Amino acid sequence: MTDLARQAIAETSHINIDELVKAKTDDGIGRAQCLIDMHWLEKYLITRGGRSKPAAIEPPNIEWPDSPVEPVQPTKEALLVQKRLLDIERLCSLAGRCGETSVSDVVQTRFLRKQTKYVKDLADLLQQVSRVSKQPGAGICVLDKELRRSKELVE
Repeated sequence: MTDLARQAIAETSHINIDELVKAKTDDGIGRAQCLIDMHWLEKYLITRGGRSKPAAIEPPNIEWPDSPVEPVQPTKEALLVQKRLLDIERLCSLAGRCGETSVSDVVQTRFLRKQTKYVKDLADLLQQVSRVSKQPGAGICVLDKELRRSKELVE
C-alpha cells in the first residue's frame, strides 16, 4: 500500500472494524461469520502494512421494549444500522482514487455485495410491515412469517 493511500485512508476513513462487528451482530447475521470477516479483514490490513487499533463500541441510543407491539420502529433502526454499514463504499472509492485496486476489489467482493443484499431485504421487509401494521399485531405476524420464510432466527 502506498504512503499516499495509507495517509488518505487514515485521514478520511471513519470505518471502525469494531463498529462493523457490533452492527452486524445486532442484526442477526451471525456472530461466527462476523468474527471470521473481522479477523480476515484485520489480517488483510496488517498484510498491506496497516495497523489494527480496536476501539470502544457505543451502545445503541434506543430503548427496546420487552415485548414490542409495533415492529416498525425496531425494523427502521435495523435498516439504519445496515445503511451505516454501507459506509464501506467510501473506503472502496477512496482505494480506487489512490490506485489501490486490490483493496477496492476485496471490499467489493467480500463485504459490499453481501451487505447490499441485506439492506435491500430489510427495506422490503420494512415496507411490508409498515403497510400491515395499522392493525394491532398484524405487523408482528407478517414480520415473523417473513423471517421464518427467509430462515432467519425467530424467537
